[in-house]
Amino acid sequence: MESLRHYFHIIHKAANIYATRNVGAEGLNPTEIDLIRHLVTQGQRNQQAIAEYLQIDKAAVTRALRRLEKKGYVQRLVDESDARTKQVFATNDGINIRGDAAIAEDLFYDWLLESLAPEDLVVFDKVMQTLYIRANEALQNRFSSIP
Repeated sequence: MESLRHYFHIIHKAANIYATRNVGAEGLNPTEIDLIRHLVTQGQRNQQAIAEYLQIDKAAVTRALRRLEKKGYVQRLVDESDARTKQVFATNDGINIRGDAAIAEDLFYDWLLESLAPEDLVVFDKVMQTLYIRANEALQNRFSSIP
């Protein structure tokens, strides 16, 4: 099963790198694209929530946010309910970058899947649906069913 984990990792990494190279935004890395994607899909977040989602430390999030804010992709505002924290949201340019990244990822996955025979694609789709449902349930239950 180690090979399956490796396959998922490499496919995800390749899709991220392809998207990063094709979004039309120079100097963004895959982590910054993931950060923008998270803000666009989840709405404004504080830096701690972003760090937990990306599984990186808060200092790395702060550095990434500083770069993204300088480029105009995110904005940080002091939280009205807690002046010690900042809420982060994607700007219109950030929203556009996220859309471009999604299109690039779709192109990559379409290209990747066209190498499968139609009957293999049906089986693969069923397996992926099963894994998706299980992963989503684990997320919803905060991984309580996993030892």
